[in-house]
Amino acid sequence: MHHRAHAPQDDITWLCPAATGQDSGIGWVGGAPCLAPGAQWPQSDGAPASFLAQVDLAALPRTLWRGYGPREGWLRLFLGADGTPHLRRSASKGAPTGTRDTGPAWPLAFAPAPARPAPEDPFDLTSPACQPVDLATARALLAAIGAELDRGEAFLEALTPGTTDAPQDRPGANGIWGRILRSRNAPTPQAPAIANPGVLLTGRKDIAAARAILLRLGEALDRAAEPLPQGAIALLCDALGHLELPLFQTDPAPDLPRAPGAPAPIRIHPRNVPVTRSARAPQGLPGSSWAERWQAQLTVRALHLLARRPGTLPAPARAAWSRVLSREAAAATCAMGEVRATADGPLAVVMRLPATPLFGWEWGSQALEICLPLEALAEGDFDQGFALWPETADQPQ
Repeated sequence: MHHRAHAPQDDITWLCPAATGQDSGIGWVGGAPCLAPGAQWPQSDGAPASFLAQVDLAALPRTLWRGYGPREGWLRLFLGADGTPHLRRSASKGAPTGTRDTGPAWPLAFAPAPARPAPEDPFDLTSPACQPVDLATARALLAAIGAELDRGEAFLEALTPGTTDAPQDRPGANGIWGRILRSRNAPTPQAPAIANPGVLLTGRKDIAAARAILLRLGEALDRAAEPLPQGAIALLCDALGHLELPLFQTDPAPDLPRAPGAPAPIRIHPRNVPVTRSARAPQGLPGSSWAERWQAQLTVRALHLLARRPGTLPAPARAAWSRVLSREAAAATCAMGEVRATADGPLAVVMRLPATPLFGWEWGSQALEICLPLEALAEGDFDQGFALWPETADQPQ
């Protein structure tokens, strides 16, 4: 095999995104690649593959991958929409590509093994790190709250007697299919007996009150323009402080008598949660993770603005997101150099990339691993790469 150096055991190199944005010369994650003269951006199913990282092989320790593999030139990693990785190596770093907006590039720096990540702060809309940062995230916040109101309303409608669609109310009911349905005299599903039916009325009133506040705020945002006026975000969050999110769930009600052939009786459990706080709840209580889902979207947007246009963030938000950036950078440590034994021979993990808001990647897994057969890596053959999505995160060493 070619490109062999001496290494007694696996020597994993950890690379951490530099939160300061300083270029260490090792390479970078995210953003756009520098392509060598004549090189083309890899395609997948007719669409450009997503750029992942570019690394200077000469900057890496010679003991990586047990000493196998080339140690000169630049390696670029892409991922196609179908999950196929594309690895490209060239002698030179290349030149910056076009104007494609792929998010910020995070320079890589050598780092120690990752420590246990610091716990995230709970969602609190009074904190600058949980507040919208621009018009787009303000609208997304109202949309997320509105979607939860829709879910609550649909939940109550499904429990309301007499709301079951009759055949003549269904699409196409006036045609042949409607006549067939009516001729069959299909039994109408019975609504379950509800121990506390008054919740149906009070729940709808709570949803209507929340919608009224949401409507006024939405109309105000429709009249706004980017950038938002100073203090607009604070006014929006203050107004949302008067809005409560009605949540519901049902449990069996064994204390109610059950008629023969009727559905089991139920009891509705309501819970009104201020939208300024997380709506998660202990098991057995109505809850929702809407705030955490929206916070994840906000984090991607805010960190990208902090990296590329920090002046657009108000001073309190800039300070709060700078702390988040440091935390996310410490948790976004990449790994290179591991070799694993498999039934098909040794496998080299070319690069392990964690899923993190810092990069804006969402793979449905804790990390993405770009792998090569060790023999192919030793020969400098990067065309045999494939991707793995491990289920567990990096563990502290």
